[in-house]
Amino acid sequence: MVQTIKKYLLYAALIGLVYLMLANHYIYMGGKDFRVLKKGSLNLKYTFFSVQSKSPASIIKIDDLRWAGIGEILYEEGIVTKDEQVSLEQKFEYE
Repeated sequence: MVQTIKKYLLYAALIGLVYLMLANHYIYMGGKDFRVLKKGSLNLKYTFFSVQSKSPASIIKIDDLRWAGIGEILYEEGIVTKDEQVSLEQKFEYE
């Protein structure tokens, strides 16, 4: 009985871990700084993403990240100004 309960708990933990991977973007900002963005749909696209050594334009150009709100994170981290964020988002939204 105890073995069965342990097995179910292990399955529940694994299912929860897979769900977290499918539902969130994990953005590495550098050092020990990670940010989490909610995905629009369950998928594995850009689950783990690093912004290091990438230009703001190349980051915001990625539709999945832009729709999840990566521009706001770039603004909060001081990588872009609010005007740059808005102009880059508008530029790539209509391409």
